[in-house]
Amino acid sequence: MRTKTLNLILIAAMPILSIGSSQGQSSGKSFNGKWSGTINNGTFKVILQRSDLLGGNAMSGVLLRMEELKPVTGSETGEYKITRDAGTLILKGEVGQKEGSGTFSLVTNQTFLNSINESVVAINTEDAGPQLFYADINTKYLALLQSNGYTIQSEGQLMSLAANRVDYTYLAELLAGLESHGYGRPSLDKLIQMKVHGVDADYLAFLNKMGSGNVSADKALELKDQGITNDYVQEYKKIGFRSVTPEKALDMKRHNVTVAYITEMQKKGYTDLTLDEYKALKTRNVGDNLQLEVKVDIKSN
Repeated sequence: MRTKTLNLILIAAMPILSIGSSQGQSSGKSFNGKWSGTINNGTFKVILQRSDLLGGNAMSGVLLRMEELKPVTGSETGEYKITRDAGTLILKGEVGQKEGSGTFSLVTNQTFLNSINESVVAINTEDAGPQLFYADINTKYLALLQSNGYTIQSEGQLMSLAANRVDYTYLAELLAGLESHGYGRPSLDKLIQMKVHGVDADYLAFLNKMGSGNVSADKALELKDQGITNDYVQEYKKIGFRSVTPEKALDMKRHNVTVAYITEMQKKGYTDLTLDEYKALKTRNVGDNLQLEVKVDIKSN
Protein backbone atom coordinates (compact mmCIF):
# COMPACT_ATOMS: atom_id res chain seq x y z
CA MET A 1 0.00 0.00 0.00
CA ARG A 2 1.42 3.40 -0.95
CA THR A 3 1.71 5.55 2.17
CA LYS A 4 0.32 9.06 2.04
CA THR A 5 2.43 11.83 3.51
CA LEU A 6 0.29 14.07 5.69
CA ASN A 7 1.40 17.57 6.52
CA LEU A 8 -1.70 18.95 8.15
CA ILE A 9 -2.49 20.96 11.27
CA LEU A 10 -4.83 20.18 14.15
CA ILE A 11 -7.88 22.39 14.59
CA ALA A 12 -8.67 22.66 18.31
CA ALA A 13 -11.99 23.91 19.65
CA MET A 14 -12.03 27.10 21.70
CA PRO A 15 -13.07 26.68 25.33
CA ILE A 16 -16.67 27.79 25.92
CA LEU A 17 -18.89 27.72 29.00
CA SER A 18 -15.84 26.91 31.18
CA ILE A 19 -16.00 23.30 30.01
CA GLY A 20 -12.64 21.57 29.67
CA SER A 21 -11.46 21.50 26.06
CA SER A 22 -8.77 19.64 24.17
CA GLN A 23 -6.31 22.34 25.22
CA GLY A 24 -6.46 21.16 28.85
CA GLN A 25 -6.68 17.37 28.81
CA SER A 26 -6.14 14.91 31.61
CA SER A 27 -6.00 11.21 30.84
CA GLY A 28 -9.09 9.17 31.52
CA LYS A 29 -9.89 5.60 30.51
CA SER A 30 -8.02 3.99 27.63
CA PHE A 31 -9.65 1.91 24.87
CA ASN A 32 -7.70 -0.15 22.34
CA GLY A 33 -8.29 -2.27 19.27
CA LYS A 34 -8.01 -2.40 15.49
CA TRP A 35 -9.07 0.15 12.91
CA SER A 36 -9.74 0.31 9.18
CA GLY A 37 -10.85 3.27 7.13
CA THR A 38 -11.59 4.79 3.73
CA ILE A 39 -10.90 8.29 2.45
CA ASN A 40 -13.38 10.21 0.30
CA ASN A 41 -13.55 13.94 -0.44
CA GLY A 42 -11.41 14.98 2.50
CA THR A 43 -13.27 12.79 4.99
CA PHE A 44 -11.72 9.76 6.66
CA LYS A 45 -14.40 7.20 7.62
CA VAL A 46 -12.87 4.99 10.28
CA ILE A 47 -14.28 1.81 11.81
CA LEU A 48 -12.92 1.05 15.28
CA GLN A 49 -13.11 -2.49 16.64
CA ARG A 50 -12.49 -2.34 20.36
CA SER A 51 -10.72 -5.34 21.85
CA ASP A 52 -12.69 -5.01 25.10
CA LEU A 53 -16.00 -5.43 23.25
CA LEU A 54 -15.24 -8.49 21.13
CA GLY A 55 -18.35 -10.62 20.90
CA GLY A 56 -20.56 -7.65 21.72
CA ASN A 57 -21.17 -4.32 20.00
CA ALA A 58 -17.53 -4.22 18.93
CA MET A 59 -17.73 -1.84 15.97
CA SER A 60 -17.97 1.94 16.12
CA GLY A 61 -17.76 4.37 13.22
CA VAL A 62 -16.19 7.80 13.39
CA LEU A 63 -15.87 10.45 10.67
CA LEU A 64 -12.61 12.36 10.77
CA ARG A 65 -11.67 15.44 8.79
CA MET A 66 -8.33 14.88 7.10
CA GLU A 67 -7.01 18.08 8.68
CA GLU A 68 -7.57 16.48 12.10
CA LEU A 69 -4.89 13.84 11.45
CA LYS A 70 -1.62 15.03 12.93
CA PRO A 71 1.42 12.84 12.25
CA VAL A 72 3.29 11.89 15.41
CA THR A 73 6.91 12.86 14.88
CA GLY A 74 9.60 10.39 15.77
CA SER A 75 7.41 7.30 15.50
CA GLU A 76 9.04 4.32 13.81
CA THR A 77 5.76 3.30 12.15
CA GLY A 78 2.95 5.40 10.76
CA GLU A 79 1.25 7.07 13.71
CA TYR A 80 -1.39 9.80 13.68
CA LYS A 81 -3.00 11.74 16.51
CA ILE A 82 -6.54 13.11 16.50
CA THR A 83 -7.34 15.39 19.42
CA ARG A 84 -10.85 16.39 20.33
CA ASP A 85 -12.34 17.81 23.51
CA ALA A 86 -13.55 14.35 24.57
CA GLY A 87 -10.17 12.67 24.16
CA THR A 88 -7.24 11.71 21.95
CA LEU A 89 -7.20 8.97 19.33
CA ILE A 90 -3.91 7.47 18.16
CA LEU A 91 -4.01 5.54 14.90
CA LYS A 92 -1.02 3.30 14.16
CA GLY A 93 -0.57 1.81 10.73
CA GLU A 94 -0.68 2.95 7.13
CA VAL A 95 -2.89 5.65 5.64
CA GLY A 96 -2.91 5.26 1.88
CA GLN A 97 -4.45 7.36 -0.85
CA LYS A 98 -7.90 5.83 -0.37
CA GLU A 99 -7.77 3.55 2.66
CA GLY A 100 -5.82 2.46 5.69
CA SER A 101 -5.71 0.06 8.63
CA GLY A 102 -3.87 -0.69 11.83
CA THR A 103 -4.31 -0.52 15.59
CA PHE A 104 -5.64 2.30 17.74
CA SER A 105 -5.67 3.68 21.23
CA LEU A 106 -8.34 6.10 22.46
CA VAL A 107 -7.77 7.94 25.74
CA THR A 108 -10.69 9.99 27.02
CA ASN A 109 -10.26 13.50 28.42
CA GLN A 110 -11.26 13.28 32.07
CA THR A 111 -11.19 17.07 32.46
CA PHE A 112 -13.84 17.43 29.77
CA LEU A 113 -15.98 14.63 31.20
CA ASN A 114 -15.75 16.10 34.69
CA SER A 115 -16.80 19.49 33.34
CA ILE A 116 -19.87 17.96 31.68
CA ASN A 117 -20.73 16.29 34.97
CA GLU A 118 -20.49 19.62 36.77
CA SER A 119 -21.99 21.99 34.18
CA VAL A 120 -24.25 20.00 31.85
CA VAL A 121 -25.56 16.63 33.06
CA ALA A 122 -24.36 13.77 35.23
CA ILE A 123 -22.75 11.00 33.18
CA ASN A 124 -21.89 7.65 34.69
CA THR A 125 -21.63 5.31 31.72
CA GLU A 126 -18.07 4.12 31.12
CA ASP A 127 -18.64 4.33 27.36
CA ALA A 128 -19.70 8.00 27.46
CA GLY A 129 -16.21 9.29 26.65
CA PRO A 130 -15.76 7.30 23.43
CA GLN A 131 -19.29 8.14 22.23
CA LEU A 132 -18.71 11.86 22.79
CA PHE A 133 -15.41 11.57 20.92
CA TYR A 134 -16.96 9.75 17.96
CA ALA A 135 -19.65 12.44 17.53
CA ASP A 136 -17.19 15.25 18.32
CA ILE A 137 -19.45 16.70 20.98
CA ASN A 138 -17.34 19.52 22.33
CA THR A 139 -17.52 22.89 24.07
CA LYS A 140 -18.62 24.65 20.88
CA TYR A 141 -21.41 22.12 20.40
CA LEU A 142 -22.69 22.50 23.95
CA ALA A 143 -22.59 26.28 23.62
CA LEU A 144 -24.70 26.05 20.44
CA LEU A 145 -27.36 24.11 22.31
CA GLN A 146 -27.34 26.55 25.21
CA SER A 147 -27.51 29.64 23.00
CA ASN A 148 -30.61 28.20 21.32
CA GLY A 149 -32.35 27.54 24.61
CA TYR A 150 -31.73 23.79 24.86
CA THR A 151 -30.83 21.97 28.06
CA ILE A 152 -29.68 18.37 28.04
CA GLN A 153 -32.04 16.62 30.44
CA SER A 154 -30.28 13.30 31.01
CA GLU A 155 -27.25 11.20 30.22
CA GLY A 156 -29.48 9.13 27.95
CA GLN A 157 -30.36 12.20 25.90
CA LEU A 158 -26.70 13.19 25.62
CA MET A 159 -25.78 9.67 24.53
CA SER A 160 -28.63 9.70 22.00
CA LEU A 161 -27.23 12.88 20.46
CA ALA A 162 -23.85 11.18 20.22
CA ALA A 163 -25.00 7.74 19.08
CA ASN A 164 -27.15 9.22 16.30
CA ARG A 165 -24.29 11.51 15.23
CA VAL A 166 -26.25 14.73 15.65
CA ASP A 167 -23.02 16.61 14.99
CA TYR A 168 -22.28 20.32 15.12
CA THR A 169 -22.63 21.02 11.40
CA TYR A 170 -25.96 19.21 11.11
CA LEU A 171 -27.30 20.82 14.29
CA ALA A 172 -26.23 24.37 13.39
CA GLU A 173 -27.72 24.13 9.88
CA LEU A 174 -30.94 22.51 11.13
CA LEU A 175 -31.50 25.13 13.83
CA ALA A 176 -30.95 27.90 11.29
CA GLY A 177 -33.39 26.23 8.89
CA LEU A 178 -36.02 25.77 11.58
CA GLU A 179 -35.83 29.43 12.48
CA SER A 180 -35.73 30.62 8.87
CA HIS A 181 -38.79 28.61 7.85
CA GLY A 182 -40.91 29.28 10.93
CA TYR A 183 -40.82 25.90 12.66
CA GLY A 184 -40.30 27.40 16.08
CA ARG A 185 -38.16 25.41 18.49
CA PRO A 186 -38.88 21.66 18.49
CA SER A 187 -37.75 19.67 21.51
CA LEU A 188 -34.24 18.24 21.66
CA ASP A 189 -35.67 14.74 21.32
CA LYS A 190 -37.49 15.91 18.18
CA LEU A 191 -34.20 17.19 16.72
CA ILE A 192 -32.68 13.76 17.32
CA GLN A 193 -35.68 12.17 15.62
CA MET A 194 -35.24 14.50 12.64
CA LYS A 195 -31.61 13.40 12.26
CA VAL A 196 -32.57 9.73 12.47
CA HIS A 197 -35.19 10.18 9.73
CA GLY A 198 -33.01 12.31 7.47
CA VAL A 199 -34.81 15.63 7.87
CA ASP A 200 -32.12 18.28 7.47
CA ALA A 201 -31.90 21.97 6.56
CA ASP A 202 -32.04 21.17 2.84
CA TYR A 203 -35.25 19.21 3.28
CA LEU A 204 -36.86 22.09 5.20
CA ALA A 205 -35.82 24.45 2.40
CA PHE A 206 -37.43 22.08 -0.14
CA LEU A 207 -40.71 22.07 1.80
CA ASN A 208 -40.67 25.85 2.01
CA LYS A 209 -39.95 26.24 -1.70
CA MET A 210 -42.74 23.84 -2.62
CA GLY A 211 -45.29 25.74 -0.52
CA SER A 212 -45.10 23.77 2.72
CA GLY A 213 -43.13 26.21 4.83
CA ASN A 214 -45.63 26.34 7.69
CA VAL A 215 -45.94 22.63 8.40
CA SER A 216 -44.94 21.28 11.81
CA ALA A 217 -41.80 19.31 12.56
CA ASP A 218 -44.00 16.22 12.88
CA LYS A 219 -45.46 16.83 9.41
CA ALA A 220 -41.98 17.28 7.97
CA LEU A 221 -41.03 13.92 9.51
CA GLU A 222 -44.14 12.29 8.07
CA LEU A 223 -43.48 13.67 4.59
CA LYS A 224 -39.87 12.46 4.65
CA ASP A 225 -40.82 9.04 6.00
CA GLN A 226 -43.33 8.63 3.17
CA GLY A 227 -40.67 9.41 0.57
CA ILE A 228 -41.98 12.84 -0.42
CA THR A 229 -38.77 14.28 -1.80
CA ASN A 230 -37.99 16.90 -4.41
CA ASP A 231 -37.47 14.18 -7.03
CA TYR A 232 -40.85 12.63 -6.19
CA VAL A 233 -42.70 15.95 -6.50
CA GLN A 234 -40.88 16.78 -9.74
CA GLU A 235 -42.31 13.64 -11.35
CA TYR A 236 -45.80 15.15 -11.04
CA LYS A 237 -44.58 18.45 -12.39
CA LYS A 238 -43.15 16.72 -15.44
CA ILE A 239 -46.63 15.52 -16.45
CA GLY A 240 -48.16 18.96 -16.07
CA PHE A 241 -49.04 19.43 -12.39
CA ARG A 242 -46.96 22.55 -11.76
CA SER A 243 -48.50 23.60 -8.47
CA VAL A 244 -48.42 20.28 -6.62
CA THR A 245 -47.32 20.66 -2.99
CA PRO A 246 -45.60 17.99 -0.87
CA GLU A 247 -48.86 17.52 1.06
CA LYS A 248 -50.77 16.95 -2.17
CA ALA A 249 -48.09 14.51 -3.34
CA LEU A 250 -48.47 12.65 -0.03
CA ASP A 251 -52.25 12.51 -0.49
CA MET A 252 -51.78 11.05 -3.97
CA LYS A 253 -49.26 8.52 -2.70
CA ARG A 254 -51.60 7.35 0.05
CA HIS A 255 -54.26 6.67 -2.58
CA ASN A 256 -51.72 5.09 -4.95
CA VAL A 257 -52.33 7.78 -7.57
CA THR A 258 -48.88 7.44 -9.07
CA VAL A 259 -47.44 9.18 -12.10
CA ALA A 260 -47.62 5.83 -13.89
CA TYR A 261 -51.33 5.55 -13.07
CA ILE A 262 -52.07 9.08 -14.31
CA THR A 263 -50.11 8.48 -17.50
CA GLU A 264 -52.03 5.26 -18.16
CA MET A 265 -55.36 7.04 -17.57
CA GLN A 266 -54.37 9.79 -19.99
CA LYS A 267 -53.71 7.15 -22.64
CA LYS A 268 -57.26 5.87 -22.06
CA GLY A 269 -58.67 9.34 -22.71
CA TYR A 270 -58.84 10.72 -19.17
CA THR A 271 -57.05 13.98 -19.90
CA ASP A 272 -57.23 17.49 -18.43
CA LEU A 273 -58.23 16.21 -15.00
CA THR A 274 -57.08 17.55 -11.65
CA LEU A 275 -55.15 15.37 -9.23
CA ASP A 276 -58.26 15.08 -7.05
CA GLU A 277 -60.22 13.86 -10.08
CA TYR A 278 -57.58 11.24 -10.79
CA LYS A 279 -57.84 10.24 -7.12
CA ALA A 280 -61.60 9.88 -7.53
CA LEU A 281 -61.00 7.55 -10.47
CA LYS A 282 -58.56 5.52 -8.44
CA THR A 283 -60.94 5.18 -5.48
CA ARG A 284 -63.51 3.77 -7.93
CA ASN A 285 -60.89 1.29 -9.16
CA VAL A 286 -61.05 2.83 -12.62
CA GLY A 287 -58.01 1.71 -14.54
CA ASP A 288 -57.11 -1.19 -12.28
CA ASN A 289 -58.61 -3.45 -14.95
CA LEU A 290 -56.44 -2.88 -17.99
CA GLN A 291 -59.22 -4.19 -20.25
CA LEU A 292 -61.57 -1.35 -19.19
CA GLU A 293 -63.83 -0.30 -22.07
CA VAL A 294 -66.48 1.91 -20.44
CA LYS A 295 -65.25 5.41 -19.73
CA VAL A 296 -66.44 7.04 -16.51
CA ASP A 297 -67.45 10.69 -16.71
CA ILE A 298 -65.74 11.75 -13.51
CA LYS A 299 -66.58 15.44 -13.92
CA SER A 300 -70.34 14.80 -13.95
CA ASN A 301 -70.37 12.50 -10.91
